[in-house]
Amino acid sequence: MGRLACVASTAPLVGFLGGCIWIAGLFRGGSAEKSLIMAAMAFGIAEGLMPIALGLAIAVTVWWVYRYLRACVDEFDAEMEGVELLVLNCLAVRR
Repeated sequence: MGRLACVASTAPLVGFLGGCIWIAGLFRGGSAEKSLIMAAMAFGIAEGLMPIALGLAIAVTVWWVYRYLRACVDEFDAEMEGVELLVLNCLAVRR
């Protein structure tokens, strides 16, 4: 369960880092006309946002799975506590 929480918290950061590296690479070697450079940069920035969006999508999905599994474990734990009390009461009555 801890690994899911770790993935959910680091996936957006990894996506953001990938986007920053991608966008930083756009500024290398631009010696054409200004309009061509701006068009290429706009396309590159749009592509650079993909790792960020992917990181957020992974984080949201993993966080949802983590919360669902955590709720299942908590429900099971509460059920086991009830059964534990029932078993202890049955053993105490038999003595």
